[in-house]
Amino acid sequence: MVSDLALSRSLCSLALTSAIVDALRKISSPDELASLMEAITRAMDFRHYALIYHDDLRVSPSDLVEFKDYPAAIAERLIGERRYRRDPVICGCIFAPGAFLWSDLPRIIDIDRQDRRSFEIGAQESLNEGITVPYVCLGDRMGSCTFAGTDKPDQANRFLGAAQMVGIFAFQAALNLRSGERPPAPTTPKLHPRRVIASCWPAAAIPTSR
Repeated sequence: MVSDLALSRSLCSLALTSAIVDALRKISSPDELASLMEAITRAMDFRHYALIYHDDLRVSPSDLVEFKDYPAAIAERLIGERRYRRDPVICGCIFAPGAFLWSDLPRIIDIDRQDRRSFEIGAQESLNEGITVPYVCLGDRMGSCTFAGTDKPDQANRFLGAAQMVGIFAFQAALNLRSGERPPAPTTPKLHPRRVIASCWPAAAIPTSR
């Protein structure tokens, strides 16, 4: 049974998260979004964040979401060398039902030698633990919101719920800035039930074989 103190703390946390979501819905410039993401990242005891599409970001076209505060070496590895195509965190987004801890990835996907090496390189750049929130909208590219690098990796799970809510609204805020206006509400596709599963998995979204 949840104690009164624990419930009180949870309600305070919920109120704070609600205030952050309200602020994200009012974002009007890239600088505002970057500043707010930095503040949220620090409040959750993380050092870095990334709000990106899982696509080739080397040319940064205007229709792609790319807000990040990542170590330069990791950004070069993922984007410059295009290693995002088989990065374990990005692959995990395809199969995770929601926000996940990096340390829980072995429960979501099969981790191989290359994946372990990716984690080792990340840890060398202070990315020892993280929370990633997949962002999926039918008909659009897949993206994600990530908070990574912490001095308290054993306590990162406390922020799973907050990261889930903040991550979704943060990505929507980035989409609004991308287009300069609010995107239209998604419509429900008129698909035959037997075709829904196949239609939801375009070939580009399936990870390459290991």
